Amino acid sequence: MPYPTPRCAMCLIGPTAANPQNEASHPSVTAFIRERESTVVPESSNQQASRLSVVSEAKMASEPTRIMLAVNESTIKGYPHASISSRKAFEWTLQKIVRSNTSGFKLQFLHVQVPDEDGFDDMDSVYASPEDFKNMKDRDRARGLHLLEFFVDRCNAIGVACEAWIKRGDAKEVICREVKRVRPDFLVVGCRGLGPFQRVFVGTVSEFCVKHAECPVITIKRSAEETPQDPVDD
Repeated sequence: MPYPTPRCAMCLIGPTAANPQNEASHPSVTAFIRERESTVVPESSNQQASRLSVVSEAKMASEPTRIMLAVNESTIKGYPHASISSRKAFEWTLQKIVRSNTSGFKLQFLHVQVPDEDGFDDMDSVYASPEDFKNMKDRDRARGLHLLEFFVDRCNAIGVACEAWIKRGDAKEVICREVKRVRPDFLVVGCRGLGPFQRVFVGTVSEFCVKHAECPVITIKRSAEETPQDPVDD
């Protein structure tokens, strides 16, 4: 009595190059495989940090991983104090990504001064000569440098390579333009965690960067305990 012809395992799980008819023979199995292949589970910030740390360790032998951080001044305290979101993003980057691997990273700090908001604290000032406007620009630049000094000093204290610079313009557009120019490995930005109603009127730089920046973007939301009475403030 002849034995039944055995069926290989590959015949049971779907089509192969040698036997494309299996797809029609086992439609339910094929649908399950396709569903599993198309399912994407989004990463949390901590999962992204772990993956990026592993990537950085692999790159360490050649060059450090470059992380751009967009930082801004506090709307509560003003210059030279960093905003709550900027500090949070910076501390998170050190704790979750850099950790003890200080030689494997280079932090790039970008501060964007908004022309309509920076430099006009005293609306009663009188400008009578080109020198007056030059002095105002010098003052704005000095204030921006004091803001960046906080982050650079901290990096130097723990031995992390860094660089920092100032640009002027619309923050979200300038950040995306600088990402395209500098080409960091990824961008970290702070987030106020505003609700949809508040975002309509205020808008968020982080949301724009996630959609338009030409590199991976990690947004770090400030904690509830750090949120001011007016959540728009930072």
